[in-house]
Amino acid sequence: MRTNAGPTTYVGPATKTPYMKTGLLIAMLWGTAILVNAQGVDIHPVRSVKATLGVARHGSGDIKGIIQGFEFEKYFRKRVSWSVEAGSSIHNGRYPQTYIDEKQKEHDISYRYTVAGFQVAGTIGYCLARSKSLNFGIKAGALFRYQSSSAPSSLATYFPAGTNLSFPVMLIENVEPQNTYSPGGVIRLFFNYTPNNKYLFGLNTGFQADTNGDILFPQFAAFVGRSF
Repeated sequence: MRTNAGPTTYVGPATKTPYMKTGLLIAMLWGTAILVNAQGVDIHPVRSVKATLGVARHGSGDIKGIIQGFEFEKYFRKRVSWSVEAGSSIHNGRYPQTYIDEKQKEHDISYRYTVAGFQVAGTIGYCLARSKSLNFGIKAGALFRYQSSSAPSSLATYFPAGTNLSFPVMLIENVEPQNTYSPGGVIRLFFNYTPNNKYLFGLNTGFQADTNGDILFPQFAAFVGRSF
């Protein structure tokens, strides 16, 4: 809440990257590798399609949002696979600001923005542990991402006490393009459970970045799929 003369200025999102949740998930997934290796390796279907839905933070970790996608995967070695995927993400944030007028009525004058993108990727995966029903491994590869953002480069609010106007004035500057096309890279840890040779369920966590400086980390997602 502001009523004084000085401006309120925002320059980009704040940094807030939660590493502890990612570390805990990695430790849990790694622990399953011991159990999986003890079960022995059986013959698996070599192809699968998956649908993924999850959450991720964008930028420096302060913009929350969701991710979703589809993946086709094929094993060409007992533990090695290649995959192609298409997915999207949508994140939203705001620069919070309130103003109290002469009648002492409070107004929400926050600036709200959305960052959304679509991407395609190709990865190579390696199973650190693989059994008849449990898989645990890592994937890494390249991506190409289209993104559109309404987030300003900088924003300043000037209040009536400093402008002699009866309302606040918000100044927005954009020095970056609204739409970008960028190559990048992605790395993920995955764990999946296959109760039979037809269906699979799993979790993954990962990190991605592109040449435009956009980062999606941490990522936590669940997926379901069909093997054949």
